[in-house]
Amino acid sequence: ERSWHIIHCDCGPVLLCLWYRPPNRDEIESIQRFEQELSHFSRDTVAVIVVGDMNVHNAEWLRYSRGSSREGTELETVCCTHGLRQHVKDPTRGPHLLDLVLSNFSSGSAAK
Repeated sequence: ERSWHIIHCDCGPVLLCLWYRPPNRDEIESIQRFEQELSHFSRDTVAVIVVGDMNVHNAEWLRYSRGSSREGTELETVCCTHGLRQHVKDPTRGPHLLDLVLSNFSSGSAAK
């Protein structure tokens, strides 16, 4: 379940995505669709923010992960491709980090 929104800010239009991804092990189609939608909707925006419960694990990329999973690796690849950084630094569900905040805001974007 994903919804996309454009927020008009002083720095320009910002794309906001709210996303719940069920914890389906080895399911990457939703992440591939996310990348297609991201590419389409972000064309005329100055930045992207993605928030939600993505239920992915990637011990090298996401601190507090329960190991690594195919879907965690796939999401990391998409984020690297689109310049999205993960901002949550503490566990969000018990001892694990499942709720993420991803963005490509540069330090200068918000100051414009």
